[in-house]
Amino acid sequence: MKMELTHRERQIMELLCDGKTHHQIALDLKISPKTVESYLTRLYRKLGVHNRSSAVAVYAPLWTCSICGNLYRWKYHYDFRDVIL
Repeated sequence: MKMELTHRERQIMELLCDGKTHHQIALDLKISPKTVESYLTRLYRKLGVHNRSSAVAVYAPLWTCSICGNLYRWKYHYDFRDVIL
């Protein structure tokens, strides 16, 4: 089963990978912190995780750092075939 992330979900995950808090993400995207929480709940479900650190561990290997351009590599092994960015 394939799962796609929306443009806004990718934006939120990238900010989360940068270590931003819910409040900082809300300010950056000009949305409410409650809206960020709603997006994160949906993202956790899509990624099959239960918290922010697990979401970053799953998403970060798929995401190129906007600052350095390097692909993050994690020691965890996940099946990324079902994640479409």
